[in-house]
Amino acid sequence: MVSIGSFFQDRKLVLTNRLFIFPIALFFSLAISLFYTNDFIKGVAVLWSQIEFIAIPFIFLINQSIIKEKFQDYIQLLIGATTIAAFITFIFFLLPAEMTQNIAASVPLLKEYIVHEKALAFGVYSPFTERLQFSYLIGVVVFLQLWVVFKKLVSIDKCSLRPPPGEGKDSANLYINKEKGIASFFRSSKVLKTLGGQKITGLLKIILLFITLVILGARGAQLSFLGASIIWIIGGYFYLIHPKLSKKVNTFFAYTLLVSGLVVCLIIAPFFVYQKIPAVKVRYDQMSWEIGTFQDGTFGNYAYTHFTSIRRLLSWKNSWAIIQENPILGVGIGDYQAAMEKEYTKDDLGFPVNTQSQFLYYWTASGLLSLFIFLSCLGYSFLVFFRQKSYWFKLLGVSFLVFYSLLFLFDAPLNFQVGAMTFLTVYCLLISKVDQQSTNLINSLPS
Repeated sequence: MVSIGSFFQDRKLVLTNRLFIFPIALFFSLAISLFYTNDFIKGVAVLWSQIEFIAIPFIFLINQSIIKEKFQDYIQLLIGATTIAAFITFIFFLLPAEMTQNIAASVPLLKEYIVHEKALAFGVYSPFTERLQFSYLIGVVVFLQLWVVFKKLVSIDKCSLRPPPGEGKDSANLYINKEKGIASFFRSSKVLKTLGGQKITGLLKIILLFITLVILGARGAQLSFLGASIIWIIGGYFYLIHPKLSKKVNTFFAYTLLVSGLVVCLIIAPFFVYQKIPAVKVRYDQMSWEIGTFQDGTFGNYAYTHFTSIRRLLSWKNSWAIIQENPILGVGIGDYQAAMEKEYTKDDLGFPVNTQSQFLYYWTASGLLSLFIFLSCLGYSFLVFFRQKSYWFKLLGVSFLVFYSLLFLFDAPLNFQVGAMTFLTVYCLLISKVDQQSTNLINSLPS
């Protein structure tokens, strides 16, 4: 009650947090489609399942002072909990299938584990939550941990103090001598050793989370993660390497090194992972085989309704067919399921209805209004994060949005409670940290 009272008393707080309005506006755009949907009761049920689009932004908005104060603690808690879950998932992956099945059956908290002869072709066992949703969470948490690591690296680099502006040459020399003494002291102190240990721990967390993301086999999450990683590769290069390298070599060589790094990280390394890690190779070979059987028409000889690649293709095709008939308003959230089932029936293949694109879902279910609000949320948030003063927070916010924007092409995680909670919680947590006084990318680079 105290937080709510403070919220309504502080008008500036309401006016300066426009980013919180977008999820709420998206919710009400879905509600508008109830006026023209035929199945009103179904629509209300779907709308109620999306109530977190109002609840989570409101909770964060009225508790801004607490969240800003405890921001680092919340980030560390999220990273820690996800890392523990990833570690347990990885251990289950290493154990024999029968042992994992027995453990899962004896612990009520864990999901059921079904032994399948081609288990790796459909991703490894996720004990706590659905495999895809867990992969999305891991992808985000890797970026959060990168922010923590680089933030500490910069804080250590800044231990060496610069002379105050306006001081004379002699004063500067005295300042530098004093600086060397302070730096020498800290190099031998427990403080710097502790920071070094924290960096190693952070890197180990990233490695564990990355390996778990790889073996889970969520292809959409992996491709989205790869795309969003470009932000960190380029950003890290221009902050840590380019300022020093450009002074020693010509510009062409400096940018050649960047391009080489991108090729290694985005092409050579993924190909190596595909070749050397069976869980990855089997998963992508399965995708290639599924698409091949669909193209040559032989998929009917197999249990094709389990082919996730074909499910995605049919979902896109059927969604677009509905959009062509209802391009402005959509069909209404109450009639979405029925409209999709009607399109799936035309194919006569027996596939269940799947929603495989968040963008297409909003357009199909509630028309251009919802799609426009959704795109505006992502676009405006991108601009806000891009103009942040803190360089590493800028990269964190932009990579988070790039990750999910790519993911929304392949899946509709916001339609599920776990996926919506993950996105909205991290989104609201990050925009709570937004600095109202922004800058641009160039000005935030080191000189």
